[in-house]
Amino acid sequence: NYEISYFLCSDDLLMVSKARTVEIAEAFIDHQQKTGRLFKWNCNGRLNYCSEELLQLMKDAGCVFINYGIESMDQKVLNNMKKGLRPEMIINGIEDTLKVGISPGLNLEHKIINRIRALSIPIITDIELWSRYSDTPIIAVTGTNGKTTTVSMLEHLLNNLKIDLIRGWQ
Repeated sequence: NYEISYFLCSDDLLMVSKARTVEIAEAFIDHQQKTGRLFKWNCNGRLNYCSEELLQLMKDAGCVFINYGIESMDQKVLNNMKKGLRPEMIINGIEDTLKVGISPGLNLEHKIINRIRALSIPIITDIELWSRYSDTPIIAVTGTNGKTTTVSMLEHLLNNLKIDLIRGWQ
């Protein structure tokens, strides 16, 4: 009744159960076929549970963006975080996500992004912008969880090594 064309599925555990993800994606497809109302959606996801087949089903159901929490590409760090991930799983998952046509980062379907594209304005990250104007090395810490802890540990380490630093906050 509300003509919804886009929604955010904000369940951090959506992709933890393949069966549940398949059930939801198939329900979305069924609803869209029965009503003729197509919609797009995005969600959070876990790379250690994704497969090309599951991602294709999600794409067919209207998924355009998956926000993956990629905290590190270092196996020791991943082991300490107990995420059950390996760097090759991250790479393969991102490649599969891109292969089926889902964005694994920037929500490229957002109306603001479409307006920016229409004006032919380059789309870059804040880190890229900052690095263009900095003559000093940058350590950028991004992700969904653990940034404050990671930055605090880096600050302690660099201070102990007597390395000057500037700490910035978003």
